[in-house]
Amino acid sequence: KEVKVIYQQSIEEQLDLLQGLLLDAAIENGQTFTVRRARGLAAAALSLIEGAYTISIAAGDVLPENYAVGQLKAMLALRLGYR
Repeated sequence: KEVKVIYQQSIEEQLDLLQGLLLDAAIENGQTFTVRRARGLAAAALSLIEGAYTISIAAGDVLPENYAVGQLKAMLALRLGYR
Protein backbone atom coordinates (compact mmCIF):
# COMPACT_ATOMS: atom_id res chain seq x y z
CA LYS A 1 0.00 0.00 0.00
CA GLU A 2 1.02 3.54 -0.52
CA VAL A 3 2.11 5.53 2.51
CA LYS A 4 -0.80 7.94 2.00
CA VAL A 5 -3.35 5.13 2.22
CA ILE A 6 -1.77 3.72 5.37
CA TYR A 7 -1.63 7.18 6.94
CA GLN A 8 -5.29 7.83 6.07
CA GLN A 9 -6.27 4.53 7.69
CA SER A 10 -4.34 5.47 10.81
CA ILE A 11 -6.03 8.88 10.97
CA GLU A 12 -9.45 7.29 10.48
CA GLU A 13 -8.81 4.86 13.35
CA GLN A 14 -7.72 7.72 15.60
CA LEU A 15 -10.80 9.75 14.63
CA ASP A 16 -13.06 6.77 15.36
CA LEU A 17 -11.50 6.37 18.80
CA LEU A 18 -11.69 10.08 19.64
CA GLN A 19 -15.26 10.30 18.35
CA GLY A 20 -16.32 7.44 20.62
CA LEU A 21 -14.57 8.96 23.62
CA LEU A 22 -16.19 12.35 22.97
CA LEU A 23 -19.65 10.82 22.60
CA ASP A 24 -19.15 8.96 25.89
CA ALA A 25 -17.89 12.10 27.65
CA ALA A 26 -20.83 14.13 26.31
CA ILE A 27 -23.31 11.56 27.62
CA GLU A 28 -21.61 11.48 31.02
CA ASN A 29 -21.88 15.28 31.14
CA GLY A 30 -25.56 15.33 30.14
CA GLN A 31 -24.83 16.68 26.66
CA THR A 32 -26.38 15.49 23.45
CA PHE A 33 -23.94 15.29 20.56
CA THR A 34 -24.71 14.21 17.06
CA VAL A 35 -22.22 11.85 15.47
CA ARG A 36 -21.39 14.63 13.01
CA ARG A 37 -20.64 17.09 15.82
CA ALA A 38 -18.51 14.53 17.66
CA ARG A 39 -16.64 13.73 14.44
CA GLY A 40 -15.94 17.41 13.83
CA LEU A 41 -14.67 17.89 17.37
CA ALA A 42 -12.55 14.74 17.06
CA ALA A 43 -11.07 16.11 13.83
CA ALA A 44 -10.30 19.45 15.50
CA ALA A 45 -8.65 17.73 18.46
CA LEU A 46 -6.60 15.44 16.24
CA SER A 47 -5.56 18.39 14.07
CA LEU A 48 -4.39 20.26 17.16
CA ILE A 49 -2.43 17.22 18.34
CA GLU A 50 -0.87 16.49 14.94
CA GLY A 51 -0.11 20.14 14.26
CA ALA A 52 1.44 20.69 17.67
CA TYR A 53 3.60 17.62 17.21
CA THR A 54 4.77 18.74 13.77
CA ILE A 55 5.55 22.27 14.93
CA SER A 56 7.31 21.04 18.06
CA ILE A 57 9.67 18.96 15.94
CA ALA A 58 10.54 21.93 13.73
CA ALA A 59 10.55 24.73 16.30
CA GLY A 60 10.09 23.23 19.73
CA ASP A 61 12.59 25.58 21.35
CA VAL A 62 10.43 28.64 20.68
CA LEU A 63 7.11 27.21 21.87
CA PRO A 64 5.81 27.52 25.43
CA GLU A 65 6.18 24.29 27.38
CA ASN A 66 3.03 22.12 27.37
CA TYR A 67 1.02 24.77 25.49
CA ALA A 68 -0.88 22.27 23.36
CA VAL A 69 -2.27 20.15 26.16
CA GLY A 70 -3.72 23.20 27.88
CA GLN A 71 -5.34 24.44 24.71
CA LEU A 72 -6.73 21.00 23.89
CA LYS A 73 -8.19 20.60 27.38
CA ALA A 74 -9.73 24.09 27.22
CA MET A 75 -11.26 23.45 23.78
CA LEU A 76 -12.74 20.12 24.82
CA ALA A 77 -14.00 21.42 28.17
CA LEU A 78 -15.76 24.28 26.42
CA ARG A 79 -17.37 22.03 23.83
CA LEU A 80 -18.35 19.36 26.36
CA GLY A 81 -19.75 21.89 28.82
CA TYR A 82 -17.29 21.26 31.63
CA ARG A 83 -16.66 24.11 33.98
